[in-house]
Amino acid sequence: TNTIGLSIGLYFFLLQSKASAISEKISKYEDELPTLLYQISIGTKTGQPLESVFENIYTTIRSLEISNFIKEIVTLIRLKGISLREALVEEREGILSKYPSKVLSSCMRAMIDIAERGSYLVSDTLKSISTYLDTAKEVNKFTDEVLSEVISEMKVTSYVFAPLSGGIIVGIISILISVFIFVQPQIEKSIGGMGEIEGAEIIESLGWLLNLTKQIPLEYFQLAIGVYVIEIVLILSWFLGEICYGEDEVKKSREIGRMLFSSLIIYSLISIFIYGAIVVILSQTPVMKV
Repeated sequence: TNTIGLSIGLYFFLLQSKASAISEKISKYEDELPTLLYQISIGTKTGQPLESVFENIYTTIRSLEISNFIKEIVTLIRLKGISLREALVEEREGILSKYPSKVLSSCMRAMIDIAERGSYLVSDTLKSISTYLDTAKEVNKFTDEVLSEVISEMKVTSYVFAPLSGGIIVGIISILISVFIFVQPQIEKSIGGMGEIEGAEIIESLGWLLNLTKQIPLEYFQLAIGVYVIEIVLILSWFLGEICYGEDEVKKSREIGRMLFSSLIIYSLISIFIYGAIVVILSQTPVMKV
C-alpha cells in the first residue's frame, strides 16, 4: 500500500516540480496586475503609444515583482525592434508563452486590441479592469474567510483522521488475528474433549471464529484499508486544490503529493505502533505466557 501511495504522491509532486517557480511568479504577477494596469491607464491618458508607456512605468513600479515582466517586454522590443503585440503574443518568442496565466494573458491581449482604437479608450478600459480585479481579490479574500473552517476540517481529515482511522483498524485487526491464531489450537483441543453434541453446538456458534484466520490474509486486508485511505486522501486533496487554487494545476498537484506523503507516513506509524504496543501488552499477560 505504501508503495502505491508513495508512487502516486511522488508522481503528483514531481509532475509540476519544474513549473513551481513559474507558478509562484505568476501568482505574484496576478496579485500586482491591478497596480500595473492602473499605471498603464495613467500613462496612456497622455496619448503616448503603449511601447513608450511600458518604458516609462518601469521605474515607477520597480519595487514590484511584476516590474520584471515589464522589463522583459521592453528588453525584447529594444533588441529585436518588434511591436508590443509581437513581444507579448508572438507564438514562439512572445513573453506570454512563458507565463501560462489566463488572467495575465486576457488582460494583455485586451489591452493590445483596444489600443488599436485609441489611447484614451485604453486608459478608461484598463482603469475599469484594474478596479474589477481589485474587487475580485476582495471577493476571493472574503470567500477564503467563509470557507476557512471547511478547508481546515478537510485538511485535518486528510492529514490526520483518515490515516489515523485506517491505521487503528489495521493495527487492531492484526492483533486480533494474532490472538486467534494463538488460541485456536487450545479451543480446538477443548472442543475435542467434549461430547459430540456439546462440541457440535460450540462449533456451530464459534465456527466463524475458528476459521477467522482463513477468511482473508492479513496482508490483503491491510492492502484494502490502505487503498481506501489513499482514495479518501486523493478525493479530499483534489477538492481542496479546487477550492484553494482554482485552475492552478501546479499547486494542486503539489498539494495532492504532499497530503499523500503525510497521510501514508501517519498511517504506517499508527499501524506499527498499535500492533507493537498490543503485542507487548499481551505478551506480559499470564494467558499469553502459558
